Amino acid sequence: MKRQSSREILVASFHELMKEKPADKITIQEIVENCGYSPATFYRQFRDKYDLIAWDYSTQCSAIMGQIGRDGNTWETSVREACRYFERERGYLCNLLAHTSGQDSFFRYMSTANVDLLCREVARKLGKDDIPEELRVSILVFGYGTAQLICEWLTGLHPYSADQLTALLTGALPEMLTPYLRD
Repeated sequence: MKRQSSREILVASFHELMKEKPADKITIQEIVENCGYSPATFYRQFRDKYDLIAWDYSTQCSAIMGQIGRDGNTWETSVREACRYFERERGYLCNLLAHTSGQDSFFRYMSTANVDLLCREVARKLGKDDIPEELRVSILVFGYGTAQLICEWLTGLHPYSADQLTALLTGALPEMLTPYLRD
């Protein structure tokens, strides 16, 4: 039986509160009161609620993308699982998109996390930390474009199913990245 960490409990508390109010209206005090923790416990885990949001998104996506190459999981399998995660968490993610802005915008976190995940996977396949500049630029364009399309899909601009979105995202993979992301 896996026990939840303090971070996971705080994230679950935040998710629960977001069912009732916008992300920007939730306070640290509300998060900790909702789960029975103290503010000190929160601040030992996170700098602020935006750090919690970034950690939550990054952790979820890293777990999904970390399955590439394991037990027959491919790039397409991981993208499909990511799209299903987005679909399951649509309400939560739309709340974040609508109620975070500026330096702490969820879109910014999402874009950065997508690029970081892609860079890690390409670096892993290359067997080194240094990614050639032309690959890095391709990752930036694809990562930021992917984040934009996902956000538009989440907010209802595109009526795709999760499987249709998966096909579109995997089909849009730049040729330059194909050897590193498709097996």
